[in-house]
Amino acid sequence: MQCRCAKFDFFATDLMMRSLLSVSNKSLQKERKIQILEALHNCLLIKPYKDISTRDIANQANVNQGILYYFFKDKEDILIQYVLDGYVKRFVDWLGQIVIDDRTESALLEEASEFLRKEILFNREISIIFIELWSLAGSNSRVKEKLKSVYRQWEEIMTAVMVQYGVEEGMAQKLSRSIISFDEGIAVCLVVMEKDVEELRETLNWFKDRVISDIHKFRTVRENPQEERRTSSEEKMVKKGVQSKESRKGSGR
Repeated sequence: MQCRCAKFDFFATDLMMRSLLSVSNKSLQKERKIQILEALHNCLLIKPYKDISTRDIANQANVNQGILYYFFKDKEDILIQYVLDGYVKRFVDWLGQIVIDDRTESALLEEASEFLRKEILFNREISIIFIELWSLAGSNSRVKEKLKSVYRQWEEIMTAVMVQYGVEEGMAQKLSRSIISFDEGIAVCLVVMEKDVEELRETLNWFKDRVISDIHKFRTVRENPQEERRTSSEEKMVKKGVQSKESRKGSGR
């Protein structure tokens, strides 16, 4: 009986140790992968992607190339993982965790704007790297497909959130694409046009207010179709008045 108990204790201890080693090994592997991705980030700040070698990345990560190839197939694989686990996916994950509650559209967009400012938009290093990635996507189909996949997911989640807030699906999709285009344009303003962060913050707030206004308008139209006809009629009258005034100016009256 004692022998059986001792045997059972041995196997239980062995199983527990294997489990602990497995957890420890997974943690170490995750740490190594992060180390290599951060090394690529640092390399991209020094020179263009096309000039970076796997040796450069390994040296920056302080690991040998064998370790690098254990986790990644090649340089492109590191870049793709960097894109997927990086800053765009971070926002996609944040959007995916949103629970529709009694928050207003304004409060939700304020949260999203604040997240983007802190994590992505006003970080010059990140902007420099993403401009490099967009350029690379033009000639590298693997990078292009991964970027496309992430942006598509971003668009789908934002569209779904807006639909739950009462925006018609087609319009929600257009708004989502506009937000993505505008946000990524911030990188160009920051790096290429060298705009001041405070100026860009004001621009972002202006855009956010326009989106909120559009959401309110589309919800009102959806709930009250007569409002759409009245607004459309007023817009036509204003347009007609402007055209009439321009016509009179043209005729010299």
